[in-house]
Amino acid sequence: MPSAALSANSVQCLTIPDLPTCVITEGISYYIPPDVLSGTISLFASEGCQNRVILEYLLPCRLVSEERRGFPRGIWRIINRDCNLGGMTTYSPDEMERTLTNAGCTRVVQHHMHDIERQRTGTNTYFPAISDGWIQIATARL
Repeated sequence: MPSAALSANSVQCLTIPDLPTCVITEGISYYIPPDVLSGTISLFASEGCQNRVILEYLLPCRLVSEERRGFPRGIWRIINRDCNLGGMTTYSPDEMERTLTNAGCTRVVQHHMHDIERQRTGTNTYFPAISDGWIQIATARL
């Protein structure tokens, strides 16, 4: 579907009242505009913010160390070439927080690849610095 035709109204969601829901948006935020992402996430709003959202997103190159910029650029160059997408949407942590807040989210928490690797393995072999990651995870209540 071309991005011009995308809107939050293009998405239908099913939640069961009084049953908390976890919305995971992996590999989506790169391809849709912020207003569509925010509108889509807002469809999962719940009374008392009992639902959760987990969203991974691509950081702008200016926030990635120069030594690591080749990884995301190479990956997205191949995806754009093979899928003819015409570009990617990136978010700074502040932009993602605003997008989630606009969707009605609260308690937004950012998770860097550096922190995730340390929590999982106890070391930082692949992401020794925060700027070594080009993907970030945001979690929030909705």
